[in-house]
Amino acid sequence: MAKFFFGRCESVFDCIQKMQKIKIEAVLVDATCLLSAKHFEVAQSLAQMAFEQKTNISKDISMEILIFLSCQTHANNAILKCAAKDMKPAILVVYGNKAVEKKQLKEIGFEELDFEFEKCSEEKLNSAIEQMALSRVI
Repeated sequence: MAKFFFGRCESVFDCIQKMQKIKIEAVLVDATCLLSAKHFEVAQSLAQMAFEQKTNISKDISMEILIFLSCQTHANNAILKCAAKDMKPAILVVYGNKAVEKKQLKEIGFEELDFEFEKCSEEKLNSAIEQMALSRVI
């Protein structure tokens, strides 16, 4: 099950490099692009399915998740649309088996902030999930 941390990184690039170095499986998402835990779980499932079916766009599962969340078919567009930005509110989603402690967040340069998912209607969430699922249909 994924664990969600709300905050920001001074340097997203440095955060990602440090996470990779200590083998934390996570994705940093712009806080405005992720509606709920369910939204992420569907994107993660779609990304895993893409790898299993060999229809993945990216070589990296984190990037594939970001591609689905953004409903894009190009990694660069997904980054522009939904990747975390330096010093902007972000959500760090840890989805791997490795547990992450609060002190590790500081070590990777992630500053926790006090905010949560905004409430969204079931209709809006279902629409976003449908868009993700259809983003690969040509």
